[in-house]
Amino acid sequence: MTVAQLVRCTVIVLAAQRAGMVNPLAQRAGVSHKCLVPIAGKPLIAHVMDVLAKCPEAAKVRVMVEPDGQAALEPVMASYRE
Repeated sequence: MTVAQLVRCTVIVLAAQRAGMVNPLAQRAGVSHKCLVPIAGKPLIAHVMDVLAKCPEAAKVRVMVEPDGQAALEPVMASYRE
């Protein structure tokens, strides 16, 4: 299959946390969300976004987070916007 024949899709990344629960990994790392826990020097979600940015099948990426969490993710996600 050539790149031109690839089926392109929208990828949904679930990055929200459960209401009323503090993720123990995030708490230990001192961040609000598990997706912000640093792994190898950068947040977990940055690793996910880096892989998706190289994936030709991913036409769009939508990161789902609760409204209260948007501000926490904004500094990381800003560099991935078109």
